Amino acid sequence: MSYMYVVNRMENALREKIPSVTIPYWDTTLDDSLLDPRSSVLWTDAFLGEANGHVMDGPFAGWDTPTGPLIRYFIVV
Repeated sequence: MSYMYVVNRMENALREKIPSVTIPYWDTTLDDSLLDPRSSVLWTDAFLGEANGHVMDGPFAGWDTPTGPLIRYFIVV
């Protein structure tokens, strides 16, 4: 059973309760050619916001967590 099959089934089950729900998916192979994954469009204001530090841009800007503001530490290994 493939990953996408499971995600699709789960999304359809969720839609039985909340018809407008969606599960976001990002094809990481689109970023394979990048020298630095932090330069992906995924980490722009249009998507997830900053890859490192306090998230000040994008839809997750200003989010609070149980331990304080949302902070990301994107480590390239």
